[in-house]
Amino acid sequence: MTTPRKGETQEEFRARQRARYAAADPEYRERRLARQRERRRQRYGSDPVYREQLLERQRKLYATDPEYRQKVVERERKRYARKRERQREI
Repeated sequence: MTTPRKGETQEEFRARQRARYAAADPEYRERRLARQRERRRQRYGSDPVYREQLLERQRKLYATDPEYRQKVVERERKRYARKRERQREI
């Protein structure tokens, strides 16, 4: 299904592809994306060159993009709150 049908225009082909994949099971899509993230984490977690490039990109984005910075701050705030909750339980 990677090529258009005979006599099908590019727009029709793209619309058919979108309709096909939009109807896919959202839980399946989430599981697939989670598997991809996990594979990337395992593949690149131990590669020092890639790790350094990734950190450099993130630092640059953090310095220049206020929206990205806000997302990072929110994520860290939630993480810190969870840690604090765990400490209180102990």
